Amino acid sequence: MFIFVYFEWGIIMKRQNYLFWDLNQLKSLIKSGELNADQKYFILIHTAAHNIKEAPVFAQSVAELFPNSSVVGTSAVSIIYCGKLYTERCLISFVSTERTDINTAVISYKGRSAKELADETADKLIGYNTKAMLCYFADPYADVYDYASILDKKYPDVKIAGGIADSTDGEAFVFTAD
Repeated sequence: MFIFVYFEWGIIMKRQNYLFWDLNQLKSLIKSGELNADQKYFILIHTAAHNIKEAPVFAQSVAELFPNSSVVGTSAVSIIYCGKLYTERCLISFVSTERTDINTAVISYKGRSAKELADETADKLIGYNTKAMLCYFADPYADVYDYASILDKKYPDVKIAGGIADSTDGEAFVFTAD
C-alpha cells in the first residue's frame, strides 16, 4: 500500500537494462567494466521472480554491490525484454545521470485523498529544480487521476510517469533497499 517516488534535477540520463537471473551476473558486469560499482545509479527493479519478503532482501544485495546508488522496485506478473515475455525473471534498469540528484521516498496512500497525497509528495520531494517524477503504486489507487492532476496543475514543469505494480499471487508491492 505504498508509493515511491524519485526525482531528477539535471536530466542527462543513460539507461542500461538487463534481464537478471542471479547476483553473479551483476558481479560479472562489474568485473567486465560494463557497470561501475562506484558510480551513482538510479536502479529500478521490476521483478516477477521475488515475493514480498524476498524482493527487499534482493534489493539490499544489489545496493551492497552499488553502494552509491538508489535502489527501488516493483512486483510484476512478467517481464518484457527485447520483444520476449519472461516469468521468474527481473528487469533491472541502471540509470546514470550527470548534474542530477535523485531522491526517493515511500509514502503511504491508504485512506488518503488525492490532495493529501499530492501535498505530502510536494512537501517531501518536489524542489525548485525538479524536472521529472516516477510514481509506482502497489495496487490500484482510486484517486490516481486526481493525484496526478493536482501535481500537474501545481507543478506544470515536472513530468510525471509511473504505473501500478502487479503480481501473479495478487499481492502486488513496491520496495526499496532501505
